[in-house]
Amino acid sequence: QGPLMSEHVPLQHLWRLDLVMLTEEYDRSLVLLRRLLGWSLADLLYLRLKESSGHQQALASRFERWLYGAVANTSEGSAANLMWQRCVLSDETRLYFWAQQRFREQLRVAAPGIEQEERRFAELQAELAAACSG
Repeated sequence: QGPLMSEHVPLQHLWRLDLVMLTEEYDRSLVLLRRLLGWSLADLLYLRLKESSGHQQALASRFERWLYGAVANTSEGSAANLMWQRCVLSDETRLYFWAQQRFREQLRVAAPGIEQEERRFAELQAELAAACSG
């Protein structure tokens, strides 16, 4: 562990971040970034180098359901939840879990129209991929 360095930020201060992006929610994260920076959807377009397989996505989804389910069965500040976090979750996992919670909160706040923007962004991504593949 050692002494804290300037790069260490206590978890409770991370709520000050304007935006948290998740790699597994990359396109949705980009739409949130677009709103924050005032960009157009065209500014976000990119070509995928590799697609995730359905199997990889299913495993990630199962893990996420397990992780959220374990926490959902205890109240956030309960002794059981705190014990579970200390025993099971590493610091990195706690940071990731926090990032997911923060991301979900950002989505809730941005909810009006975000699904429509995501669909339009997916359409533009598909058009770009089709134009570049042929």
